[in-house]
Amino acid sequence: MTAVVGRQVTLPCRTTLPTPVDWLYQKSENENAKYVCSAGTLLNGFRERFDLDRSTFGDFSLIILSVTKANEGIYKCLEDAGQGTEHRITLTVTGKITQHAFILLAASTAA
Repeated sequence: MTAVVGRQVTLPCRTTLPTPVDWLYQKSENENAKYVCSAGTLLNGFRERFDLDRSTFGDFSLIILSVTKANEGIYKCLEDAGQGTEHRITLTVTGKITQHAFILLAASTAA
């Protein structure tokens, strides 16, 4: 999945189980994972920048409110306190296209 710096992105996680999920994040495969959310509750340090979509039953999608390059990495949604299915999303973050870059791009494609 790809996100743009400064934009909001939703990492989907839907389950048929009635229990909340855990969300984990790791920068790369070689690094230890950090809990972002445990049993459906965002942990300190993540509450200001993340939210959970609880609009429908079984939806525990993780919302990154304003993406930064530091959000790039691997996210895992673990059902049933880590005992159920693991949903894995690799997030790639791209920079904003600046007005200057857009003008250059438009000029080069018009030629």
